[in-house]
Amino acid sequence: MMTLSLTNTTNHMKTLQWFLTLAVATTTHQLKANNNDICDTRLFKQLVNAEKSGIERPALKPSKSLNFLISEYEILCPMQVERDFNGDNQIDWVGIIKQNGQFHLSAYLSGKNQYRLVQIKQYKTLPNNQYLEAYTEKKLRESTGVIGFAAGVKYAVVENKLGNENSVAYIWNGKTLEKLAEFKFVPNF
Repeated sequence: MMTLSLTNTTNHMKTLQWFLTLAVATTTHQLKANNNDICDTRLFKQLVNAEKSGIERPALKPSKSLNFLISEYEILCPMQVERDFNGDNQIDWVGIIKQNGQFHLSAYLSGKNQYRLVQIKQYKTLPNNQYLEAYTEKKLRESTGVIGFAAGVKYAVVENKLGNENSVAYIWNGKTLEKLAEFKFVPNF
């Protein structure tokens, strides 16, 4: 009888230890994502070093709905995305930065073996209810009905906004990323 009780206690302790380990791992993962250490990509570091003008990544405090989406889809870096946005077969970086106390949606675009920083838009406050995503032409067409990327362009940048605001798609126009379409974002869980 004593052995059975001890075995049950041992099993409960193992279960408790497993749940604690899982809780610590989950918390650590969320802290890393919120502290953005995981988002310090080569291009972001290159941008910060090249510009030397006080560029930093703002600390995101996501809304409840965005936090749920981040967890559900395992979005590690909701404020940035990297793809070839201008069709030159080199990876570009698009994200939200803080510079001189202001928040900007900016692109670090490749071209002729060098990169340049382009401001796409300025925010009054740091958006906490959206995340950035790269859409293929097919996905953008399905979401917006808009067709026609420029030659060689494979991706558009999309601000997927939750709530009542429309999401916005930006596409390469030969010089910069410009607003292409607005649409209602509906997450598909």
